[in-house]
Amino acid sequence: MLPPVLKHRFGLGFFSNLLPKGSMSSSFYAQELNRALREQGPAIHCFRVVNATSLQAVAHVKVLEGHSIGVVLTQQGYKIDAKLGEGPSQVFETIEDLLHSINLKI
Repeated sequence: MLPPVLKHRFGLGFFSNLLPKGSMSSSFYAQELNRALREQGPAIHCFRVVNATSLQAVAHVKVLEGHSIGVVLTQQGYKIDAKLGEGPSQVFETIEDLLHSINLKI
Protein backbone atom coordinates (compact mmCIF):
# COMPACT_ATOMS: atom_id res chain seq x y z
CA MET A 1 0.00 0.00 0.00
CA LEU A 2 1.23 3.50 -0.78
CA PRO A 3 2.04 5.91 2.06
CA PRO A 4 -0.94 8.26 2.62
CA VAL A 5 1.26 11.35 2.37
CA LEU A 6 2.36 10.41 -1.14
CA LYS A 7 -1.16 9.56 -2.29
CA HIS A 8 -2.46 12.85 -0.92
CA ARG A 9 0.38 15.01 -2.24
CA PHE A 10 0.43 13.68 -5.80
CA GLY A 11 -3.20 12.63 -6.19
CA LEU A 12 -4.53 9.11 -6.46
CA GLY A 13 -4.23 8.95 -10.26
CA PHE A 14 -0.45 9.41 -10.17
CA PHE A 15 0.16 6.20 -8.22
CA SER A 16 -2.75 4.12 -9.49
CA ASN A 17 -0.98 3.94 -12.86
CA LEU A 18 1.92 2.14 -11.15
CA LEU A 19 -0.28 -0.61 -9.71
CA PRO A 20 -1.49 -3.67 -11.62
CA LYS A 21 -5.10 -3.40 -12.82
CA GLY A 22 -7.54 -4.96 -10.37
CA SER A 23 -5.00 -5.00 -7.53
CA MET A 24 -6.93 -2.61 -5.27
CA SER A 25 -9.43 -4.05 -2.82
CA SER A 26 -12.76 -2.44 -1.99
CA SER A 27 -11.32 -1.38 1.35
CA PHE A 28 -8.62 0.70 -0.37
CA TYR A 29 -11.10 3.10 -1.95
CA ALA A 30 -13.29 3.22 1.16
CA GLN A 31 -10.30 3.94 3.42
CA GLU A 32 -8.86 6.54 1.06
CA LEU A 33 -12.20 8.34 0.65
CA ASN A 34 -12.80 8.23 4.41
CA ARG A 35 -9.31 9.63 5.11
CA ALA A 36 -9.64 12.40 2.53
CA LEU A 37 -13.04 13.50 3.84
CA ARG A 38 -11.90 13.42 7.48
CA GLU A 39 -9.08 15.81 6.57
CA GLN A 40 -11.67 18.27 5.25
CA GLY A 41 -13.40 18.62 8.63
CA PRO A 42 -13.70 22.43 8.53
CA ALA A 43 -15.50 22.30 5.16
CA ILE A 44 -17.81 19.34 5.86
CA HIS A 45 -20.71 19.04 8.30
CA CYS A 46 -20.82 15.22 8.11
CA PHE A 47 -20.20 12.33 5.73
CA ARG A 48 -20.68 8.58 5.45
CA VAL A 49 -19.11 6.08 3.04
CA VAL A 50 -22.12 4.15 1.75
CA ASN A 51 -20.68 1.83 -0.88
CA ALA A 52 -17.29 0.44 -1.87
CA THR A 53 -16.13 -1.97 -4.54
CA SER A 54 -12.77 -2.84 -6.04
CA LEU A 55 -13.36 -0.02 -8.58
CA GLN A 56 -14.79 2.84 -6.48
CA ALA A 57 -16.15 4.12 -3.18
CA VAL A 58 -19.17 6.39 -2.71
CA ALA A 59 -19.89 8.72 0.20
CA HIS A 60 -22.84 10.93 1.10
CA VAL A 61 -21.45 14.31 2.17
CA LYS A 62 -23.22 17.26 3.77
CA VAL A 63 -21.20 20.44 3.32
CA LEU A 64 -21.41 23.36 5.75
CA GLU A 65 -23.64 25.32 3.38
CA GLY A 66 -26.29 22.63 3.97
CA HIS A 67 -26.14 20.93 0.57
CA SER A 68 -25.83 17.15 0.39
CA ILE A 69 -23.83 15.56 -2.41
CA GLY A 70 -22.56 12.16 -3.40
CA VAL A 71 -18.80 11.91 -3.80
CA VAL A 72 -17.27 9.08 -5.81
CA LEU A 73 -13.61 8.04 -5.66
CA THR A 74 -12.29 5.96 -8.56
CA GLN A 75 -8.89 5.27 -10.06
CA GLN A 76 -9.27 8.51 -12.05
CA GLY A 77 -9.92 10.66 -8.96
CA TYR A 78 -12.80 12.32 -7.13
CA LYS A 79 -16.10 13.35 -8.71
CA ILE A 80 -19.62 14.31 -7.76
CA ASP A 81 -22.06 11.44 -8.18
CA ALA A 82 -24.08 12.45 -11.24
CA LYS A 83 -27.82 11.94 -11.27
CA LEU A 84 -29.43 10.09 -14.16
CA GLY A 85 -29.57 12.25 -17.26
CA GLU A 86 -26.90 14.70 -16.06
CA GLY A 87 -24.07 12.98 -17.87
CA PRO A 88 -20.55 12.49 -16.55
CA SER A 89 -19.19 14.92 -14.00
CA GLN A 90 -15.74 16.48 -13.87
CA VAL A 91 -13.00 14.42 -12.21
CA PHE A 92 -10.72 16.12 -9.67
CA GLU A 93 -7.25 15.08 -8.52
CA THR A 94 -7.98 16.02 -4.90
CA ILE A 95 -11.01 16.23 -2.64
CA GLU A 96 -10.02 19.85 -1.93
CA ASP A 97 -10.44 20.73 -5.61
CA LEU A 98 -13.84 19.04 -5.73
CA LEU A 99 -15.09 20.87 -2.62
CA HIS A 100 -13.74 24.18 -3.94
CA SER A 101 -15.67 23.69 -7.19
CA ILE A 102 -18.87 23.15 -5.20
CA ASN A 103 -18.33 26.35 -3.22
CA LEU A 104 -17.92 28.31 -6.46
CA LYS A 105 -21.32 27.06 -7.70
CA ILE A 106 -23.22 27.90 -4.50
